[in-house]
Amino acid sequence: MMNSPNPTRPIVDAAKQWGDNPVWMLNLLQFRNPYPGAGRDAYRRYVYEVRRTLADVGGRLVAASFNVATFIGEQRWDGVILVEYPSMNHLVRMVSSPGYAAISHWREDALSDFGFIALHPRWTAAADPNPIAAHVAPMSEAGVALTQAWDTRRWYDEPHAFRDTEGHGLSGSLLENPGLAGRLWCINLLKFKPDVGTHPDMPDADGADTYMNGYGVPVTRLISKAFGGTFILNDRSPLTVLGPKNVNGDDLGIAYDMVAIAQYPSRDAFLSMTHSPEYRRLNEYREAGLEMQQLISLSPEAVVLEDGLVVGDDAALGATRALLTAQL
Repeated sequence: MMNSPNPTRPIVDAAKQWGDNPVWMLNLLQFRNPYPGAGRDAYRRYVYEVRRTLADVGGRLVAASFNVATFIGEQRWDGVILVEYPSMNHLVRMVSSPGYAAISHWREDALSDFGFIALHPRWTAAADPNPIAAHVAPMSEAGVALTQAWDTRRWYDEPHAFRDTEGHGLSGSLLENPGLAGRLWCINLLKFKPDVGTHPDMPDADGADTYMNGYGVPVTRLISKAFGGTFILNDRSPLTVLGPKNVNGDDLGIAYDMVAIAQYPSRDAFLSMTHSPEYRRLNEYREAGLEMQQLISLSPEAVVLEDGLVVGDDAALGATRALLTAQL
């Protein structure tokens, strides 16, 4: 069952938990498509219209992408948008306002489903102060040597960490999209197992410790030293406002324990990492520690505006640029 197109009540409830602290709202978008591109076009119009209403409550667009591929997870997402508010109460004020009511039909027309996760608004120390607009540093010679060119046939023929998992079958939307060949963000939405002893090498560790110490710490080093990537966001206390559902649309009642965003210099760098013997060895700790995961890959190509930052999804950024820079 789809989440309500105007989810004021869950936001009000979440605001009571979040308090007066600043918030980044991660919006996961699934578009209606009565004809190709219909939902995306309607949502672009919504983003254009909502800019003034957002500014009225002190909010801003942090990032967005409509060039998205779901790599792990039952729900398929078509877009991601990250919005900053001074507090969640400011978000409540916005969605309850007459101005928002007048434009919300664009959002309702655009979406068949969506998710909301509240994040603490900070990039990691390893990230550029503005990692969206920053250029990716060149890979080292060692990283270039380790990175291979991937296509669908090779992905199905060669060993990698996701060969016997859903990531193997879902790779087509990532591999066959030329817009995802360059710099890649991987958004990881994680729920840890509560049990202790999920891996025989760590009998006293619960799922979170197994994941973080057996997988997270060494993989962070691997990403950085071998494949030119970095983690640009790690939030260990997100608030799930509208969470994941199964293939039948039923809410799973799961609250994420962690949201992490990894940046790679290219799609090939990410896929080559999953193919590497070191990653395949570490992946058993990832599997042992996780109850569930969604992994969403996207292209963070930026358009810089005078009053903020938004992100397009096409090489020339023409349609997005024209819509989002138009005079209000």
